[in-house]
Amino acid sequence: MKKTYTHFSKIERQELFILKKKGYYQKDIAKVLNKSPSSISRELKRNQVNGEYIPDKANHKAYVRRKYSKTYSLKIVSNPKLREFIHTRTKSKYYWTPKMIANRINFGLEKELIWIHISFKTIYNYINNSIYWQELQQYMFSKMAKWSKKAKRKWKHIIPNMINISKRPDKANLRKEKWHFEFDTMGAIRSDKARIAWWIDRFSRKVFFHKVSKLNKSMRYWFKFIVNQNKSIIKTWTFDRWVENVNHASLNIDTFFCDPYSSWQKPSIEQAFLRLRRFINKKSSIEKISNYKIHKYQEILNNMPMQCLNWKTPNEIFKEHQ
Repeated sequence: MKKTYTHFSKIERQELFILKKKGYYQKDIAKVLNKSPSSISRELKRNQVNGEYIPDKANHKAYVRRKYSKTYSLKIVSNPKLREFIHTRTKSKYYWTPKMIANRINFGLEKELIWIHISFKTIYNYINNSIYWQELQQYMFSKMAKWSKKAKRKWKHIIPNMINISKRPDKANLRKEKWHFEFDTMGAIRSDKARIAWWIDRFSRKVFFHKVSKLNKSMRYWFKFIVNQNKSIIKTWTFDRWVENVNHASLNIDTFFCDPYSSWQKPSIEQAFLRLRRFINKKSSIEKISNYKIHKYQEILNNMPMQCLNWKTPNEIFKEHQ
């Protein structure tokens, strides 16, 4: 039967020390520990300190060696600039994923690291296995819960003068220009009246958030946004069929509505919604979250590289097409 190699544990090193002290031969120690004699010999040579084998010091020496080995991303450990870039972009100011970081570097969008090529798997390996895993893993995306399929219900058309999304112009559908928006409101716990009104530019994926005291006030805030942004440059608005969008005609802009229970027809805002849930989970009270924090989350999302933008950020695309 072929033996599989495993690293020495702390307990095995203590047993090795005791058996060696009692005068056992290396072959006999190998049988007791279920290791090969060559493994015992290698362990004693590699991890002795000043010619003496002490279990605690041997364990620490092996730990340090593994920390800087190839399996723990030598490319990152040996490059201080790259390591610092990964640490700063992973943490709370940016919340970038390893894939965002790797492609940002590989596409030559970071001038200081233009000569480096790195795989996102290498960064994952570094975060999961290096001594920094506790420091960095807390900023990784959590596993998304599986949603059960809901039975379809009959839909009552309570919104007047709706135009179906199938009639939306091609420039909006194909994301050929800015100022075509998708809109939604973020739900909260039952005791909350406050909601987060938010919208996203389909072309650049730039998001805008604002906290409103009541659900029916979201339309008023969107109207203020139109006035502030110069009404003539805003092209279309895409809504779902919920009650807060009843007064859509007051915006005096082309508005289009998704089919009932078809959130996939607003993909940009649904993806942004998942990213925002990273900071505001379902059990959070929106009333306790300040507008300052909400706008801070907005900036984090707008400065995240995206694959659909060739690893540029929404802010960069939005500015390029100003």
